Amino acid sequence: MEIIESELGIANKEVLSELGLRTAGALKRPTRSMAAQSVEFFVLEGDQPTLGDAWCEYRIRFEQSAKASGFPLRTATALAAAFGEMADNAVFHSESTIGILVGYQAIPGASLFCIADAGIGVLESLRSNPEYRNLNDHREAIRMALKPGISRYGRGHGGSGFAQVFKSLAKHWGTLRFRSGKGCVTMDGRDCNADVGVKSEAPFRPGFQVSVCCRTGESPHSDSLI
Repeated sequence: MEIIESELGIANKEVLSELGLRTAGALKRPTRSMAAQSVEFFVLEGDQPTLGDAWCEYRIRFEQSAKASGFPLRTATALAAAFGEMADNAVFHSESTIGILVGYQAIPGASLFCIADAGIGVLESLRSNPEYRNLNDHREAIRMALKPGISRYGRGHGGSGFAQVFKSLAKHWGTLRFRSGKGCVTMDGRDCNADVGVKSEAPFRPGFQVSVCCRTGESPHSDSLI
């Protein structure tokens, strides 16, 4: 109940999503303001959800919110670009039939965002390629998917954008957590190499979920932020 009644919970209930706190009721019209928000959720649906005006405006509000948290404009813009890159990845690979839930929170000295889908998950996505058909560990699948050039389309066809995104986020005292199936990989600090990230096992959860926290400096914010 405490979470539901919190600022995050109230913001989550403003959107309709099978992954959120509300799945019925009237659809709230999204704000057209470009002003910074402390917390906001968004649902990506349709064939090309990251090309619409509403998503572009949402990303601008995230950028403004990161700036209000204390990040320079250039850094806030880079965080928004990373947010967009990870959302695009979910749209492209998840095969989710119920949309993708994204959200952000801005607090003094830190900016957080998350992307969650209930699609096929990383392991199944990679195993759809014969090259990875013997892969059977969720944690190892996540780690592989985070490496440059690795995707269900085979080696050398996955691009290297994620690796650059990780390095950019790591410079800002970033903590990144990736979860899919029964696996979880966490990267912390300035080294976001996929081979260094800490692997752990978790209760099964469908799809792929990413949570990121970046800080303006070495602050007393605890790891419990994500």
